[in-house]
This record gives sequence, structure tokens and C-alpha cells, in this order.
Amino acid sequence: MGKVAEFEMIKKPKILVLAHEQYLNGASHSLITILEGLMTVYEFLVIVPDNGMMVNELNRIEVNYEILNLPRCGYFNYSSFQNHLKETIKYYKKKRVLKERLLLVAQTFAPDLVYTNTSVISFGYDLSKKMKKPHLWHIREYGDKDFNISYIPSRRVVVDKIKKSAVSIFTTNLLKEHWLGSKVFNSEVVYNGFFEHKDVFAREINKTTITIGVVGVIMMLKKQDFALQVFKECYKKNHNLRLNFYGGVSEHHYYKELNEFIENNKLSDVVSFLGYIPNQLIYKEIDILMSCSKDEAFGRTLIEAMSNKIPVLARNSGGPSEILNANYDLSLYNETKEAITKLNNLINDSSFYKKSSEEGYKLAIDYFSKDIYLQSMASVFNKTLNEQN
Repeated sequence: MGKVAEFEMIKKPKILVLAHEQYLNGASHSLITILEGLMTVYEFLVIVPDNGMMVNELNRIEVNYEILNLPRCGYFNYSSFQNHLKETIKYYKKKRVLKERLLLVAQTFAPDLVYTNTSVISFGYDLSKKMKKPHLWHIREYGDKDFNISYIPSRRVVVDKIKKSAVSIFTTNLLKEHWLGSKVFNSEVVYNGFFEHKDVFAREINKTTITIGVVGVIMMLKKQDFALQVFKECYKKNHNLRLNFYGGVSEHHYYKELNEFIENNKLSDVVSFLGYIPNQLIYKEIDILMSCSKDEAFGRTLIEAMSNKIPVLARNSGGPSEILNANYDLSLYNETKEAITKLNNLINDSSFYKKSSEEGYKLAIDYFSKDIYLQSMASVFNKTLNEQN
């Protein structure tokens, strides 16, 4: 009897996780970090929409999952009432079919906590109310500003559910303010963390070929055209440059415009679209990482590059303006001229390059380590679980 009681005392809390994609974009990478780092403390079951790279990672770290293609309450906005009506009808039809299946999976698993990893899945909130369990909602995107997403039935309704969740987590203070305004509403700010302390060789600029990388899906809101404009100006005096775009194509008309710019400016030999490539391979290829989006919610790739001692250059807005503020002189720009100047400094001034490399690495260690991230997430999980008891 004593052994049974002892076993029951150390039983791991169960967390049902709702993921929104089968791919491995930033939000999913950050989720995998949580699952892998905390699976000895909690028992996770992940709901994932389909087979893909996400399932491969779940198999690798041996975390259980169920494939259930839950409809998203957010869709890319094509600015027409007809499209909104079509997406809304499709959403509610699919919701009617799948809500009972999700409930059955959840009742079988019997979670102590429901955790949603994105703003575009609202099933977690509804399910938590049905099961009388706390809901933790992790918001990792602006939604409207960074991906042009519209919400079903409306953004106001989704915001209301976020406010009524047991806890909402945001990746930056700016993101929290965008969703909730200045009020608290049981919210936390947890910076994404994935840096592990390791020996990284000092980076030096390679004068033979200097490769600039831009990571992210090809879409207008990511402003890859800005990277091309800056690159064109720097290439005029530095013919040892290459520009690589890493990421799938989301908007084909925009991709066509980018290619026309490349052809018109005779840059075809030095600019490449390489599609999706695993991050660890990207950071072996590039010398400088550039981010151009005006409304990046966090900027995971910036921290990943810095943890590899790769200098970064990002627009002074959104998440980068918060997470790179300590390195403003090295890593942030406000307009085209400043971006060109700082990129030229990285290309031509070895001392500027080395300082940016070392200061970025130090920033990653101090604020964006995996240990800090996991401790923060475990603290939120435990606080939420304890408050329900």
C-alpha cells in the first residue's frame, strides 16, 4: 500500500497540447523545445493536424501524439466578404465533425491542463471549459500585422477567450500589448529560448565569398524586397557577396515580383531561393543574417544565428526592437540608408563584424538560453496546475 501511495505521489501531471501545423516553423520548433526539455516532468499528448516534420520530431523525442486536423480559427485574409463567409462556413462544418472526436481523445487522456501553442487554434479554450480544466494559451504571432490573418468569428471573440484563459503567454511585451492592451489579464511574457552553452569558434568575415541569409516564407509582409534593395546597393562595391533566401513560397505573385527585380538588376548569379532547409545547415552556410519584416512577433532565427556567432541585422520594430535593443548600434536599423551602412560595415570592417558576432553571442547566452526558457515554462505550468487544486 505504501508503494502505491508513493507511486501516486510522483505521477506526472498530464498536459494536452494543441499544435496547429505539421511543419517545423518557429512556433513548432519552440514547442518541441518545451516537450523535449520537460517530458520527464510532465506527460504530454500532442494533437497535430497531419503527418510531416512535426510528427518526425515527436517520434524522435518519443512524445505521444494524435493526428486530428482541427480547423483553424484564423485564415489568410484575401480582403473579401465572400472569402470570409466561405472560410467561416468551412470552419464551423469541420468543427461540428471534429469536436466530439477531440473530446473523446481528451477524455481518454484525462489531462490536468490544456495548452494551445498558437492564436489560430481556439479548440483548446472550448475544450477546457467542457472538461473544467485550466487552459494555457501561448500566443506567438500578431496574426493581423505579421501574417494578415483574420479570425473566426472575429478577432474580438478570440481576444475575449485569451483573456478568459487561466494564463496567456506572449513572446514579447510588445506582442502582449498588441493583443491585450495595457491590462494584465493573467498573462506572462516568456522569451523563446533554445541556446545551449557550447563552444563556438570565433567568426571572421570571409573575404572570398560573403553570404547573407534571409530566413522565412516568401510573402509580402516579410519584406524580402527590402533585402534585395539593400543587397543591390552593397553589391555595387562588393562583388564577393551572395544573397540566399531560405523558406517556402507563400505568395507566388510576390515571388514573381522578386524574380523580376533580380533579373532587371542583373543579380541572377548571386541571389538564390533555396526553399526550406534545416536551420543547422543554414547557419553553416551564411556569414550574416538579415531580417526585414516590419512586424516580426519575436525573431527566433535572429537568436539562433547569434548563438552561432553570426552577426544579425534587423528592422527596429516588433519583436527585434525588444530582444535586440541592447545591441542597437550593431544589429538594428530604422531605414534603408542605415541598413546599407551597417551591412557595409559588417562586410568591410572585420573589427565591426567581430564585435557584432561576440556581442550577439553574449546576448543569446544572457537572455535566450534553453534553461531559462524551460524554467519559465515549467513555472507557468506549475503555477497553473497548483491553482486548480
